[in-house]
Amino acid sequence: MQTISSRRLRLLRWLAAAAVLLLLGLTALIWLFKSIPLEPSREVILPAPTTAPTSLAPTIELGHQTFMGRVVDSRTHQPVNSFYAKVGYIRAASTQPIRYFSTDTVTSPNPFCGGRYKLLTPVLSLPNSALYVRIEARGYQPAVSPPQGGSATVDFELQPAPDLIGHVYTPDGSPAAGVAVAIALPGNYLLPVDNGKLNLPAIATPDNDITDSSGRFELAPQSGPFTLVAVNEAGFAQADQDALAASTDLHLARWGRIEGTLRVGNNPPARTRVGAEWLDTNPGDPNLNSVSWFQSATTDSLGHFVFDRIRPGNIRLGRFVFQMFGRGDQQAAISNYTQRTRITLAPGESKTMDIGGGGRRVTGKLVLPAAIASGKYLIGSNIEATPSGTTYCMEFDKDLDFHIEDVQPGDYHATVQTAQFVSNRPNWLPPTLFNFTMPPVTADLLPTPLAIPDIIIK
Repeated sequence: MQTISSRRLRLLRWLAAAAVLLLLGLTALIWLFKSIPLEPSREVILPAPTTAPTSLAPTIELGHQTFMGRVVDSRTHQPVNSFYAKVGYIRAASTQPIRYFSTDTVTSPNPFCGGRYKLLTPVLSLPNSALYVRIEARGYQPAVSPPQGGSATVDFELQPAPDLIGHVYTPDGSPAAGVAVAIALPGNYLLPVDNGKLNLPAIATPDNDITDSSGRFELAPQSGPFTLVAVNEAGFAQADQDALAASTDLHLARWGRIEGTLRVGNNPPARTRVGAEWLDTNPGDPNLNSVSWFQSATTDSLGHFVFDRIRPGNIRLGRFVFQMFGRGDQQAAISNYTQRTRITLAPGESKTMDIGGGGRRVTGKLVLPAAIASGKYLIGSNIEATPSGTTYCMEFDKDLDFHIEDVQPGDYHATVQTAQFVSNRPNWLPPTLFNFTMPPVTADLLPTPLAIPDIIIK
């Protein structure tokens, strides 16, 4: 019995040793397989298409999406050591450019290193849309992926190209040091110029730079339409791809200055925001290079406001209005300007312009269909003097009673448009039009509002 037990014991020990050796061998094979670099895609990713393919299956209620892959040099097939990645979308059959998500909404450690990237998008709800990944790096043409229906692994081969290098000069012709320079792509409100300051993202990207002591800047190469913007305290410059093809030198134009007093009726409101819009741009056109020129000032205790660094041009100043519609979790917000008054400003020019004063209040009520009023909705309005002049918007109280402040005498054409939310996105309905006349405003009429008939939305 002892002999049999000893043989069994030796057999068990041998089997255990064999199992350990087998496990070690499998571990070594797995490690060897992982250490072998994957062959990168030989397909060159082409520049972004302008429209999404209609054959792409619609993506509905996407939620978070993850994109990852390799980025290599197309000649050497070696990893690109430093690059920047972003995600955007186009709605199916749309003629709009790709709209890229801002860097603070995409979870990623940009810039990426070592030839690999991984992006986590925000929670998306984009019916009938295609997603795109864009890669940018110094020394390479930007590359955009084919349309994607959701999370995917997408590899890129970047084509080497010379960087965009130029110089910025002050209005008197001297080299401009410390100027913020950045690229804006079509249809993306991602390049805000806030009260004369270019707000660059907190993380470094290949599409922005700060000029050195000689005014020199260097940016990643670009393809297709784009706009280059340069801003500092001395002035600003803006050039598109055609102007930059002729010369990459930028000459700053001086800021303008506007000051004045805001009045509503005869009252100068304190701590009220005044904003500017430019009539020589069309921010509603998605094919334009969308630089967001934002200017605002807050009135003091006497209603006085000042714009110290405002971009010259054909400008419309107005009082800012922020409104909430609906109740509880069905609320939605919209902003607008009212008492909008036009002014033209040349580079370096300083002007005084008052807004409002001496006008009369208009009151009324908006009546919505029950199907809209019971859900989530928005209301936009524009009231304009004919043939042209000051423009206004409705300001709503509870139960959709509205008022229009400081309306000057004249004939007015008004447009009201309602949006009903579908899949948590506003679906704007056809506008409702109406007209009214404000008679001459006398001292005895000024305190009394002009009541107009109810506006019924069908």
